[in-house]
Amino acid sequence: MEAAMNKFLALRQDGMRFWPTASIREGDVWTEDYEASVQRARAGGRAFWAEAAARAKHLPEIPGRGDDWQETTLEKNVNSTLTFVTLSGELRAKREEDGIVLDFPLYPAHPQDFHEVEDLIKTAIGDTLIQDICYSPDTRKLLVRLSDTYNRSFLENLKVNTQNLLQVENTGKVKGLILTLKGDPDGQAQAFDFYSRYFAPWLGVAEDPVTGSAHTVLSSYWSQQLGKKNMHACQCSCRGGELEISLHPDGRVDIRGSVAIVLEGTLTA
Repeated sequence: MEAAMNKFLALRQDGMRFWPTASIREGDVWTEDYEASVQRARAGGRAFWAEAAARAKHLPEIPGRGDDWQETTLEKNVNSTLTFVTLSGELRAKREEDGIVLDFPLYPAHPQDFHEVEDLIKTAIGDTLIQDICYSPDTRKLLVRLSDTYNRSFLENLKVNTQNLLQVENTGKVKGLILTLKGDPDGQAQAFDFYSRYFAPWLGVAEDPVTGSAHTVLSSYWSQQLGKKNMHACQCSCRGGELEISLHPDGRVDIRGSVAIVLEGTLTA
């Protein structure tokens, strides 16, 4: 069973770029401690071992996990709220009428000196004009805000070179690259406060479709820039999505969205 679970957890189709998911029932436990999962199973309970956690400091850094598998899990669960215990604390997912709300910690981003990350940025996006650069030490994410002269179409079509980033940045400081752009909340079409794309080749993901963990940093940054606590965001990958964001005084952020199940299967021993 361990070999089968390892094979399942390692499964990731390149075209879809998804992280493995699992259906969780009431009373199940998600654990990053394999031995704990074995002990729980022997006691008659069910536990899921996050083998992928070894790739990152904590689960929220794993792109996409917080969105897809928590939501599809809730759709099949009798409870309206699930709590996931990770190395970064408790993450809560709540089902509501208009979607799923994920309760994340909010991580600040601090100004970053351009020259310290110049090689990384130029490798990724060449001479693209930059408005601002910030760094989140808690998540090891580098946030690069593109010039306000660009629009959504530019960000969507921007060719980002992720193949050489591992050679350029191998110190462990950066584990994810966020490209973001100011939106047009008053536009006549769909109004968004900001746009983004997320790249994490350091974790084996060239580009992630929709990333809850990236928005724990984006929410903090754009809230300060725009003076807003509630925002509408769009991640502009080829399989992107929209997110509703609400910041709370306790230093956490609610990220609301929806997903579509694109692949289902059953794991057998």
